[in-house]
Amino acid sequence: LPISMGSAAALIKYLGVMSDPSNFGQYQLYQHDLSQYMKLDAAALRALNLMPGPRDGSKTMSLYGLLNHCKTPLGSRLLAQWLKQPLMSLQEIEKRQQLVEAFVMDTELRQTMQEEHLRSIPDLYRLAKKFQRKMANLEDVVRTYQVVIRLPGFIGTLEGVMDEQYQVPLESEYTAKLRELNNSLAKLAEMVETTVDLDALDRHEFIIKPEFDDSLRIIRQKLDKLKHDMDVEHRRAGKDLNQELDKKLFLENHRVHGYCFRLTRNEASCIRNKSTYQEISTQKNGVYF
Repeated sequence: LPISMGSAAALIKYLGVMSDPSNFGQYQLYQHDLSQYMKLDAAALRALNLMPGPRDGSKTMSLYGLLNHCKTPLGSRLLAQWLKQPLMSLQEIEKRQQLVEAFVMDTELRQTMQEEHLRSIPDLYRLAKKFQRKMANLEDVVRTYQVVIRLPGFIGTLEGVMDEQYQVPLESEYTAKLRELNNSLAKLAEMVETTVDLDALDRHEFIIKPEFDDSLRIIRQKLDKLKHDMDVEHRRAGKDLNQELDKKLFLENHRVHGYCFRLTRNEASCIRNKSTYQEISTQKNGVYF
């Protein structure tokens, strides 16, 4: 397969895979069985309008755009793969159709999966890549944990399917695999619950519990004092500007400016011509200062 090897070499060079030692020993090369898929060239893809083209205005101008109601990036990629690689085996086609039919016929299964479970699932493929490259941070660990604690919900929903003709294919394709994952990742969930301050997640902070280390405890005390001082300043500014706290004057952690005050745009005139207050930016939801 000289052409295949030449293409692989070009791809490896383009991706710069050899320049990062962490990639060594991470990959294996094997021949993929293409006989199970129908071969579609670019002309066939265009003629069949399978995927959106560069000039397509509406997303429903392609079959992919019409069918894509996926809630996760992983789902969208899988649907694209299914459309670009149509199956050739009748047995495999019927197996896939039966799985799709289970979600079409069982409205409760479909809606529960889409609205309750899949809506909050991150891009697991990209998340896994971060762990593989040892570039994952505490936020990535917590996001993985948030997926793990949702697995029992997935399993319970799939086990609740009453129609016998769909129970077996769903069990072999999804439920059994999810059960296995749930068991193997239980220790990860336990570790996160033991070490990470889950209450801080509501404030979008990803921190280790201060009880774990004396230095962390000192930092926590300093942070608590700073938060108390900010609350005092918030009340002082509210009194000075004669604005109601948390209705018109807000203390917020802005992603660019850090902790700052925000006034609704209607009330923002009260800080104009006052040198004690420094205006940072004006946005749709108000004026930051």
